Amino acid sequence: MSSYNIVITEAAQRDLLDIFDYIAFELRESESASRLLSKIRAKIKSLEEFPDRDNMISEPKYKFQNIRWCPIENYFIFYQVSDVQNQVFILRVLYKKRNWEHLLSPS
Repeated sequence: MSSYNIVITEAAQRDLLDIFDYIAFELRESESASRLLSKIRAKIKSLEEFPDRDNMISEPKYKFQNIRWCPIENYFIFYQVSDVQNQVFILRVLYKKRNWEHLLSPS
């Protein structure tokens, strides 16, 4: 089995920056912010191999979008797998208590 390429969307990149900024500057825990971002990035990188291992979102309105999710600490990574393109698209990285359904909906 070949590795998948990871594509981090602009929204997910913004999410990662927002997570870091909040923890580092609002909570004044820059070391914690760096450690968390390292864990999230490692989890994302691990999706290069067997990205289908995580569950798809079970809510009916997402059924045909094939969005998968995986937890990492207090966050969820939402992503789609394209076997045709051999790519994993990281859609969002969101705090688990946020209204992620609203944030995943197309605007």
